[in-house]
Amino acid sequence: MKSSLLGLAAASALLAGCATGDSVVVQNRYQAADYNYAVVQYYNAGKPSYVEVHNNPFDNAQADDRIAALMRGKNLGKPILFTANRNYAGGDTKVVVVFNPPSSLTGLAACNLDGGQAGNGNAGDHGYVLMSYCVNGQDKSSLRASAGSVNGLDDPALERLLARATYDLLPENFSKRQGSGSS
Repeated sequence: MKSSLLGLAAASALLAGCATGDSVVVQNRYQAADYNYAVVQYYNAGKPSYVEVHNNPFDNAQADDRIAALMRGKNLGKPILFTANRNYAGGDTKVVVVFNPPSSLTGLAACNLDGGQAGNGNAGDHGYVLMSYCVNGQDKSSLRASAGSVNGLDDPALERLLARATYDLLPENFSKRQGSGSS
């Protein structure tokens, strides 16, 4: 009886989260055969790592910085200090975040946007991103994630979206990525 009540309570909490838009769905995951979590940690953990933001939908001069801050330390393992500071651009690695990407945009194409716009897939849908971990212009790991409606930089839905996408983008190994697509 006690386990039935606990199961019912857990199901109710899950449904309540879905009803309020608390769910993040991660899909279209890609990982290159030569992706290596140990290398990601060696070159990025505890160091500033550049985040390149495209199609930023938020009218705020510091929006890219806020997006990088919401990603900071959300990866698996030793925290990566994500930054939108262009002084860290031009290195071997970066993470590209594209808001409202067109369905045709791939992780490899995102790695090579070089400051250009990616085109809007669904204008106004701030809760949908393509995220790609790039090494020397090559897509090593990428995914698409959505969190429903996002209404600004301080919206908890944006924080959940970027935290989950960042965590799933840099997994320990591919087998750990399998399973449920939502959190």
